[in-house]
Amino acid sequence: MVGKNRRFRSTLFGVLLTVLSITMPAPVFAAGTAAPAISIPPVSGTQILTTAAGLLGIRYRWGGTTMSGLDCSAYLSLAWQVPRQTTDTLGSVAYPLSKDQLQPGDALNLTTSQDPHHRGHVRIFAGWVGTDHTWMWVYEETRPRSLFHAIPYDPRFTPMRRYNYQPGDVRSLVPPPMPLIPMNPADPRLPNSLWT
Repeated sequence: MVGKNRRFRSTLFGVLLTVLSITMPAPVFAAGTAAPAISIPPVSGTQILTTAAGLLGIRYRWGGTTMSGLDCSAYLSLAWQVPRQTTDTLGSVAYPLSKDQLQPGDALNLTTSQDPHHRGHVRIFAGWVGTDHTWMWVYEETRPRSLFHAIPYDPRFTPMRRYNYQPGDVRSLVPPPMPLIPMNPADPRLPNSLWT
């Protein structure tokens, strides 16, 4: 099973690299946004979340860009189907938006200058856990490996949308909103909001 899973990931990685190297038609940009620094093909929220799900379980490696280890920026770059970005260069392929505009497939970006530890971190927004928009489902590459989980919304992160993003029907990929049970934020069983 392990060998088949590695081959699948290697094949997926190769397909993503091939897709990134193909020239696509001129992209359409959201009103009021500048053209990206590079030409990128359209991608839907469904494609982003499906790719992110396919990359679950890959080991975290600082600066990693292969299926044997990815960092958070490489994980997002693969899911977004864009050339490798970092938390500080994400603005070349995305633009900021408000919390209220978040859609599945958008990113939540903490640049190295915003991060008190100067590491930076980025995660993929998948949807809101509840209707109060205080908890969210995210995909992220973090120690020890990439995962999909619910975490509290963190206002230090800047919501960003990939240029040429096409909304898709992601209802089957995101758990439906549910009422939240109040939790004690000091509970040691709860994940740290930055380095889960």
